[in-house]
Amino acid sequence: MTRLKYTIFNNLYLLILVIIITSDRLFHLSMPYFILGLILFVAVLIYQYHFFYPSHPNYNPKNYRITKMGWATTAVGCLIILLLILFSSGSIWIWPAFLIAFLIRDYFSTLK
Repeated sequence: MTRLKYTIFNNLYLLILVIIITSDRLFHLSMPYFILGLILFVAVLIYQYHFFYPSHPNYNPKNYRITKMGWATTAVGCLIILLLILFSSGSIWIWPAFLIAFLIRDYFSTLK
């Protein structure tokens, strides 16, 4: 298992949420598409936590430890998100910055 596979799979639900939010803000989706995206988001969460993680403990986030580099990127990502919130009201880049911060944090995580 590579760190990249863990990173992507662990943040798959967040990726879906960011795609839903940004596509809604860009294309002004109608309600059925937005609800379909939320159903997909919930389905991925249920699948991960109730079916996949118990049978594949190597992917379980409880078995990973965030390194110093991961905490540093989380802090920088939170600072960037805070600056986006303060200086660009209603910016579409807040959610992708949130996703990137979490992807980088999980990439630098190591097995316990």
